[in-house]
Amino acid sequence: LSETLSEAFSSARRDRKGPLLARSAQSLRSILAEAISRFRAASNQELAISYAAEWVLDNDYLVFQALRLLEEDFPPKFNNQLPKVVEGPERGLPRVYLLAREIVARWKANLDLEMIEQALLEFQADHPLSIGELWALPLLLRLCTIQLICESAAHITGLSDEIERVNLPHAPEIPGMTDDEIIASSFVSLRALASYDWKEFFERLNVTEKILSADPAGVYPHMDFETRDGY
Repeated sequence: LSETLSEAFSSARRDRKGPLLARSAQSLRSILAEAISRFRAASNQELAISYAAEWVLDNDYLVFQALRLLEEDFPPKFNNQLPKVVEGPERGLPRVYLLAREIVARWKANLDLEMIEQALLEFQADHPLSIGELWALPLLLRLCTIQLICESAAHITGLSDEIERVNLPHAPEIPGMTDDEIIASSFVSLRALASYDWKEFFERLNVTEKILSADPAGVYPHMDFETRDGY
């Protein structure tokens, strides 16, 4: 992952100030709902609709499920506990959001979660993630993926000004891909994110978990997840 990201991680600190990312869900939901309305209008008028429109109309429920999860599992108290970027245009954003955004951009919205785990293991050799950041990462991968869907749908339906107006954090940048390609890849990734075993992901990547698993008595590794989570 990039040197710029490494610098942001090195200088980040806990800071209660910063945008509440879960609030982005309301703006994204509104933009997507309007895009869906325009796609359906074109379909009802028997106009040719794009490949992207078919993806959105057939799979919009995946976005709304993910947005609801973000609102429920990313409350202000959780957001405030995460280390924040302290300088530059991303000041105040959780550093793990920048990590999620770079992952989505690097994999061009087509997330290979096993390869991403390996990249995160390497990244944590220098920049270990906190427990909160590991739990936040799946939510923020969804958020970045939804940002791409909404931005591309906005481009197609003439809602780009609305994206600018709501002043969301910058979406991942994926040059060389059409809006159709971005939307198709993003929906495939949302399906993958919804079906992945995030408990096992957390245990494989949590630095603290690795230390506790070295329990000389061998008791900790044989506890159930809820008990280990308590520790």
